[in-house]
Amino acid sequence: MADVAQSASQPLPVIKPAASNTAASVGGRKRQFRGIPGKIVKWFTVAFAIYCLMYVGGVFQYIDNALSNLNIPFSIFIFPLNHDAMFLMFILGFCYLYFPANSHSSRTRVPWYDWIAIGLAILVNAYIISQSLALTTQAHRLPTPFEQALGIITVLLILEGVRRTAGLGLAILGLIFFIYPFVTGWMPGFLEGRNQGLPRVVEMIYLFPGGIYGSLLHLMSTLVVVFLIFGSFLQLSGAGNFFINLANTLMG
Repeated sequence: MADVAQSASQPLPVIKPAASNTAASVGGRKRQFRGIPGKIVKWFTVAFAIYCLMYVGGVFQYIDNALSNLNIPFSIFIFPLNHDAMFLMFILGFCYLYFPANSHSSRTRVPWYDWIAIGLAILVNAYIISQSLALTTQAHRLPTPFEQALGIITVLLILEGVRRTAGLGLAILGLIFFIYPFVTGWMPGFLEGRNQGLPRVVEMIYLFPGGIYGSLLHLMSTLVVVFLIFGSFLQLSGAGNFFINLANTLMG
């Protein structure tokens, strides 16, 4: 009885909720920048978030209308396709900047091949920005050899970014869907279709508005990104814990 009374008088251990395995694994894979490079990367990320909020909030359009009313020959209107291309360019850049290729890669510096990937991400999206008006107003055409190369690079960059952030399985699934148009003529049953050549596939994926730069990317760059920024703000400011504790207090 004495042992039972002694054990009952001891305070119960506090069990802290374990962090999400996914969040912990992603956080453990990310690169950590220190010093001046860390500050540059941090403020560059903040500037990107502010830009997205300004675009979604219509700030650029408001300023453009004000300049037009003042008869100032200057425009800052951002075409939707240009915004989507800039959004994808930054997202791919952040993928190769923050997430290393494998568990043996450095967590404090960016290797040369990731800098090349970031440069290619800028190149393929800068080309879309430069050709945005023609791509949305002119009739469809087969891509040139240079555009075919850019299209293949874009697909590879996205697949590698998915592998680094979401895992190999999802990247393989995306690769299967990319290969499917080339082999659909040999597929059984309802999967059978007409085989497509590389120019046609690149046109539909890279240059066609319904491909990579279609409605899903636009939805991501105008709606989903706002919720992601808001969620990050709640997490970093501690407001998220307040709402969780409030819900636990009210509902038990």
